[in-house]
Amino acid sequence: MKVWTPHHPGTFPLTAPNLIVDASRSIYYRNLQYRSAIHELHRRLQGETQFLWCLTSQNTFQRHCESIDLIEWDLDVPNTQILTLYREDAWENIYHGRSSDWDATFTETVAENVGALVRVPIAPSWATPHWIPVKYPTHG
Repeated sequence: MKVWTPHHPGTFPLTAPNLIVDASRSIYYRNLQYRSAIHELHRRLQGETQFLWCLTSQNTFQRHCESIDLIEWDLDVPNTQILTLYREDAWENIYHGRSSDWDATFTETVAENVGALVRVPIAPSWATPHWIPVKYPTHG
């Protein structure tokens, strides 16, 4: 399955065979609602915590300034690596505390605004990096 994920190259090697995903290191984890939602998501995934958040459509990420390095990874992963598909808007409503409708979060259909939770590790042969151009470059 083709999916895409943004990645700051200075954080962790996306294709490392020993990659450990730690949700508590996310910038969102400071938010109590997000923290509660991510733990409930892990529970609903039968304890699975080792995954990347990906999208099922390409070129949706933007790099707004030159000081932020951002790579869009084009991943072509076996279907067995897909934990679940999720509706981005429904997940956003869950982690912002606007909804508790988990049934609306998961889907079996790839569509616009649908993401995929992809198991790690990611084999290097599945991953192709593309630098995201700056949307508002400075001219100096």
